[in-house]
Amino acid sequence: MIPNVSYRFFESLFGRVALLALILIAMPDIRATPPNVLFIAVDDLNDWIGCMNGHPQAQTPNMDRLAERGVLFTNAHCVAPACRPSRSAVFTGKRPQQTGAWSNQSRDIINDYPRSDLLPQYIADQGYKTFG
Repeated sequence: MIPNVSYRFFESLFGRVALLALILIAMPDIRATPPNVLFIAVDDLNDWIGCMNGHPQAQTPNMDRLAERGVLFTNAHCVAPACRPSRSAVFTGKRPQQTGAWSNQSRDIINDYPRSDLLPQYIADQGYKTFG
């Protein structure tokens, strides 16, 4: 048995679908303009910048302005309590167990990886400009 559906219902449904189609067609492609990303890595900065309650001797007005306008990560963890293994992990995406970089005296492992496997090259391959 076919339910009794009025012509007005179909007319309304068609109008809504047509409006939705026009909106979707008129919307710019969100992926056309990727967001700006500024990745700053500073060794031994701790929480001394002003926006994180700072240190009396550290004056960081530019970092504070950046934090006000962007995303400030306040809960961070590192893979090792030393600079070299932490940097190696950020750039390779691998833990010290995988890279062999356990301390600041570890050999420089960055040359063990092709450029295409490192974070700056991956980001550049996604269409971003990288500097550093």
